[in-house]
Amino acid sequence: STGQRIIWCRPLNADAKLMAWKNSGMRVILLLLLLPLVSSLGPNVVFILIDDTGFNDIGYNNKSSSSPIPRIRTPHIDALAETGVTLTNFYVQPICTPTRAALMTGRYPFRYGVTGYTISADAPWGIPVNETFLPEFLKDNGYATAMFGKWHLGFYKPEYLPMSRGFDRQSGIYNALADHFSHVIGPGYDWHVNQTTDWSLKGQYSGNLVRDNAVAYIRERSRGSHLSEPFFLYIPFQEAHSPYQAPQEYLDMYPELAGTPERQNLAGMITHNDDMIGDIIAALHDTGLHSNTIVFFCADNGGPGGQEQVPTPSRFDSAVLDRNWPFRGQKHEVYEGGVRVAGVVSSPLLPEEAVGSTVDSIVHITDMLPTILSATSSSISREHLPWDGVDMWPCITGHIPSCQRSDVVLNLNTVCDPPGSSAHNFTTECPAPKAALRVGELKLLAECYNVSTGTLTGTLTLTLTLTLTPSLTGRRMLYNLTADPSESHDLSTELHQELALLSAKLTAYGRQAAKIPALEGAAPWQGEGYYCANCTPGRPKGSKGKESWEPWCAGPPGQVC
Repeated sequence: STGQRIIWCRPLNADAKLMAWKNSGMRVILLLLLLPLVSSLGPNVVFILIDDTGFNDIGYNNKSSSSPIPRIRTPHIDALAETGVTLTNFYVQPICTPTRAALMTGRYPFRYGVTGYTISADAPWGIPVNETFLPEFLKDNGYATAMFGKWHLGFYKPEYLPMSRGFDRQSGIYNALADHFSHVIGPGYDWHVNQTTDWSLKGQYSGNLVRDNAVAYIRERSRGSHLSEPFFLYIPFQEAHSPYQAPQEYLDMYPELAGTPERQNLAGMITHNDDMIGDIIAALHDTGLHSNTIVFFCADNGGPGGQEQVPTPSRFDSAVLDRNWPFRGQKHEVYEGGVRVAGVVSSPLLPEEAVGSTVDSIVHITDMLPTILSATSSSISREHLPWDGVDMWPCITGHIPSCQRSDVVLNLNTVCDPPGSSAHNFTTECPAPKAALRVGELKLLAECYNVSTGTLTGTLTLTLTLTLTPSLTGRRMLYNLTADPSESHDLSTELHQELALLSAKLTAYGRQAAKIPALEGAAPWQGEGYYCANCTPGRPKGSKGKESWEPWCAGPPGQVC
């Protein structure tokens, strides 16, 4: 009932003791021989991204006696925090695709229109190919690259798949979610290995597959000629995204939740996910690669509600969910509970004084691209669009004056709700407030940034002029997050000057967001001007019973299908 696993060990006989001694001795000799080679390489990077996991779902956050959540056990993630640096003000986007895109591009997702919707399975759309992805920069610097897990950045044309965006290898799902055992979403199967459907894996739990791929890759990188090449391993687990399914042994760890099966499955999924992470870290230790590896860990957004008796997202949501405590809100929302998550950086390469420390400065998911390039001493030889991310590696390694990120845009969803909308009546996947900015301790939330208040005027020759008067609309709320992390005391009627300053700053970002139409959940997908506005929506390919999600839109990006 404690969730602890007991391993019974039989005493070794004399021959076994001798063999164990020889093996351990050989391992020490091998590691000593490898040290000069390892020290001359750039560090390996392992980035672990877990899905739909709240700030208070993680053990090191819910150990407090004041925490309302039943103790969810994540000892391996806790160990990463204890041996690394905990990022206490780590921010992501409120839903899946935008966070993954921000990680890969180092740019705010509003710059390419991904603010209120994730990429649906049938969408002829992907993160634009003029956006350079993190593994592409690392490959330029001699890194091997691999990703195992959930992609969710587009797949309608081959050019949007992982191996066209800088990864040498891939295994996992293309879409947002799938059954964790059957890997089916809607009418189609979705598990691919190196971008080829692999039906043999149907029935095997997704988290186990991701773990097995990662461990096998690490072991491979520790042998032969691979030792002369550093690697970047991206591990975006599907857990703990719905559907809530966990292996039985993990359900048995939480008998106190048996009366609420979804919550029991959720707790089991998180602890199972933690064990898979533990196996990956163990593989780094077993192969001797841990000494030259930096591990990054975070969730992609806050925990969603909707389980038994747990509220679902709503406009101006006032709920503080146990799993996101002490923060207000949940996935889909720009309150802290939707965008502030657990974040850790762990490595033997960190200075001794940094081990077990915290960084209380603002850190955002866009920062990970320049931070990883800095940590690996990578040079930038290709042109790229301007990053919004900040190099936080000096800050993480203990240089406090480098902790200088002063503000962060948490979302700019420009698709406003209709006037008079009820709590659960909202456009896009994300309810109001739809725009948010943090500057220092203060956070501004705005009901919406309205780009549709202009009028069209023209002549008989159809030469059109678009006159826009974009602005922040509706309610605005201002909170001091240090004094009020639950965002319960609105200061907007008290701090007039601060409200004006943050509003001006958010409006300036809004003008930039207004230049790019927002991704939609159906045709025309990204405004009437989108080249594939009338393209055929995707459907799984194959014969009945063997239908799988594959790219379906022929021709290069920019060519209608």
